[in-house]
Amino acid sequence: MENRARLLFEVVRAVRERCGPDFQVGVRISPERFGLRLGEVREVAAELLLSDAVDYLDLSLWDVAKQPEEEGFQDRPLMDWFTDLDRGTTRLGVAGKVRSGQQVTEALDRGADFVMVGRASILHHDFPERVRADGSFATRTPVSPAHLADEGLSPVFVEYMRNWRGFVTEAS
Repeated sequence: MENRARLLFEVVRAVRERCGPDFQVGVRISPERFGLRLGEVREVAAELLLSDAVDYLDLSLWDVAKQPEEEGFQDRPLMDWFTDLDRGTTRLGVAGKVRSGQQVTEALDRGADFVMVGRASILHHDFPERVRADGSFATRTPVSPAHLADEGLSPVFVEYMRNWRGFVTEAS
């Protein structure tokens, strides 16, 4: 594992050295992609969190509530394999199918320092403000192309969003 992770740690150290302590450095990890082993990804995350080389670790989980796919790790949600790690001063963020205020609250309650939203912010550019005003706010799909245009998406991006099944209505 040390050799496989060496490039990541060397790049992070070089960026930190070059940019200095006032420049935010973060790393995104997708723990279940590309044939990675969860135990090894957890070790890398633990080292990154305590390295002082990164300000935050961003976990791309595909779904913050999912169980791990790998046998031997299925006794608790995937996110929990990382929220229990010692972090020092490094923050831990999670992303993955967060589309409601309730999901944000649950992820924070389970130990995340912050939650990142993708599709929810495409659907509502002001998603964080809506959740802050109403903790039960949730996004709904599909939406019309006109709704996405009103949210600031270009016509090209609206067309791209049609590739995501159930995201955009057929109506133009």
